[in-house]
Amino acid sequence: MQFRKALAALAALVVALGLSASPAAAYSPYSSYSVTENGSTNIVQVPFPYINQSDVAVYVAGTLQPASSYTWVTASSIQLSQSASSLSGLAVVVKRTTAIAATDVTFQPGPLDNNDLNIVSAQLLYATQELWDQVLTGLAPIQVLVGYTPLSAAANLSDLVSASAARSNLGLSNVNLSPNTAANAALSNAPNASGGFLTDTPQAANTFLAGPASGANALPTYRTLTAADVPFVSGGFLNKLRNATLDIWQRGTSMTVSTSGQYAADGWFVAPTGHSVTVSQVAGRLLSVNAMKVLGASSNTDVQIKQPIESYLAAALAGQQVTLQFEFYNSLATSVTPTLTVKHPSAQDNYGSSVTDVSAASLQACPATSWCLESYSWTASASSALGMEVVADFGNNWGNASYYFEFAEADLRVTPNVPTGLVSAPPSPELRPYPSELVLDRTYFRTSYGNNVAPGTATHASMVAVFSEGTAGDGVGVNFDTPMRATPASSLWDGAGTANRASRYNTGWTDGAQLASIIASYPGGIQISMGAGGSTALFVHYQSSAEIAP
Repeated sequence: MQFRKALAALAALVVALGLSASPAAAYSPYSSYSVTENGSTNIVQVPFPYINQSDVAVYVAGTLQPASSYTWVTASSIQLSQSASSLSGLAVVVKRTTAIAATDVTFQPGPLDNNDLNIVSAQLLYATQELWDQVLTGLAPIQVLVGYTPLSAAANLSDLVSASAARSNLGLSNVNLSPNTAANAALSNAPNASGGFLTDTPQAANTFLAGPASGANALPTYRTLTAADVPFVSGGFLNKLRNATLDIWQRGTSMTVSTSGQYAADGWFVAPTGHSVTVSQVAGRLLSVNAMKVLGASSNTDVQIKQPIESYLAAALAGQQVTLQFEFYNSLATSVTPTLTVKHPSAQDNYGSSVTDVSAASLQACPATSWCLESYSWTASASSALGMEVVADFGNNWGNASYYFEFAEADLRVTPNVPTGLVSAPPSPELRPYPSELVLDRTYFRTSYGNNVAPGTATHASMVAVFSEGTAGDGVGVNFDTPMRATPASSLWDGAGTANRASRYNTGWTDGAQLASIIASYPGGIQISMGAGGSTALFVHYQSSAEIAP
């Protein structure tokens, strides 16, 4: 089959270029013979060589005759079963088609036989002749372009440079390309049997090829790009949100949040209205180990979850099309529709005054007792280099001590070409691993207690050793492994959870052994002043916060 295709392609190229030995009208085929009978005989000649009689077929008036309807009279003549008179005026064609599915001879080790060699060369020669005849006589036209008529030979050299002659030689009645000034055009065609043509269909910006409409002559159709068409490339800090996995809880894993609002899981500020709520770490939905649960209370009228994104991270979003997504579990027996508000501060990372960029845009309605993907895309303000705050508002739905919702798997990134509005299929969220996320979060908030332990907890684990000469006012320092984003506000505790005290260890713990207070805080560490007491090594817990106030 590949051999046959290769020969056909070669023959078609020669014909298209007009390099045949003689014009098609004067061509005498190698593998066929045609005669119009006059009624005097029913014997037709076979004037060409062949390998097997089964390779020769007989056609009467274009109809293939079964082998039982004729007999070989000699090696070069066939007698038809029809009478001579019945054949009068009919075209009779004998045509050779050499079998090429396999070689007629398979050589074995030993002396070569000249008859076998002759058969092999004849098989190749005859097959080539038959393909050549097909191209030049149109007995079985090669459809170089599917649906188009056979190729014609160029009559002279001018045909090769003449547009109209070239179209004719290629079997095209016309080629109609309208001006195509953009690279985003597509070609369509119609079968050339009734005069085919090529047209271009302009493709609008930010669209995607959806496929042809129905019908033989259908033009391409396009659809608007969606977030699902935007490839997801892992790594590179695409997700600008902190603690998207809800794995970092340096303030503890359960807390009551008053209507003043506070950070709960690192990076996430919870702001209830009307009544305090309980926030806790719970098992994650699917892609993360943890999620955040917010439990309502009587008189609660609203709950918002916010994240102010520092200017140095938000700057990459300025003026870009961006998409926020998160998973939301609705425990209620009714549907809940969260909303999204986006702001940027008037001064860098200072939300004392801010400008609203997206105002309470409705997200996807979430049915009762379901996890729902909430996602929305918008064009970020060009002033996002000052910072960006995203606010998910869960509405007046949690005014009962048994009502709750969960929040997980958040992502905010640049998504070029995604239309503004709800996004049904955003890219897979980038959820960074715990160690790298902890390093980032500790530039905003850090403690000596370790993750999941609330500052002020009574514990001696992970306390920081400080040394005092025993004189009031002795100063010691604690250096941070990673500098914080700004000068932090810091606090101290002893192992019993008493503020501004230090613990001593000498075969056992003595809490409250000496006073301890912050002399100064810096992005790179804190300085501590120790009260009067014996010369000894002491231990303290600390907390330092450089969080952005939403």
